Amino acid sequence: MKNVSGVLAELRDANKIQDPREKFTALELILSGVSKLLAGVLLVSADPDDLSSAAAQLLMVRWAGEDPRAAMEWARSLKDESLAESMMVLAATHWANLNGYEAATWARERLEGDLRAAVLLVVGHEVVKYDPLEALRIGSELPDGGGKFELMARAAGDWALADLDGAIAWASKISKPELKSRVFERIALSATSVDLNKAASIAMTHMSHGAEQDRALVSIIERWGAQDPLTAASWVSQFPDDRLGIDAVDNLLGVWVTKDSAAPAEWVLSLPQGPLRESGIRAYVRFLERSYPETAQKWASTSVIR
Repeated sequence: MKNVSGVLAELRDANKIQDPREKFTALELILSGVSKLLAGVLLVSADPDDLSSAAAQLLMVRWAGEDPRAAMEWARSLKDESLAESMMVLAATHWANLNGYEAATWARERLEGDLRAAVLLVVGHEVVKYDPLEALRIGSELPDGGGKFELMARAAGDWALADLDGAIAWASKISKPELKSRVFERIALSATSVDLNKAASIAMTHMSHGAEQDRALVSIIERWGAQDPLTAASWVSQFPDDRLGIDAVDNLLGVWVTKDSAAPAEWVLSLPQGPLRESGIRAYVRFLERSYPETAQKWASTSVIR
């Protein structure tokens, strides 16, 4: 079994390696034989010059897998704030996988300011995998920015998979427009696995015009078009002659023509004269060009003026 002095000697030799990849490989080999508890002893007792940042991170990962609370307390005692944060983030990730509730409670009680927010954010992203509601609670404690909105949107989307109506009711009460739009984008996308019609309604009713709504609608159209293109086409036909409508037509045809070449053409030609019809024709011609270039040329030249 390796001892502290022997490992430190090996680490000092590894630190002399110039090539970063070779150095990291050497560190992994040295530390692969280090027990999880010895990893903690090394971090606590080693002179900073004996440990490269890579070695410290590898040791922290091993220690946190055995005793994350002790690892977090040690990292909290470091005078280098940047190093303290990076070490705690590593430990918090492992702790949250073992017990996210304990990790979040420790961060609330022992940390302050930016460090508290950074650790809670990491914990939240791990907790969301098994408890979206707890992740939402963690997210609500964080200051705006720094990943808060993404965490809450992800958690709301995961919640919607189990309780769509509950997630919608909660999200409807959000007062911040940016957060509300991002949350409803994730909820709408989750709803596509349950009810595509409802997903479309969520995106149109609860989301403000903007990038989030566009992304949600395009994704819904692609999934709907793959499952029920005629119904999706009926819905898309009602879109306005703007950029969103054009994108909707393009994305619908992109999935529809892979299943049926005739019906999409009939639908495109049934659209009233305007940007949607013209966009549909161009999209359909692009499909034909991949396999039937001559037909594509004839089809385009005759159908645009119909």
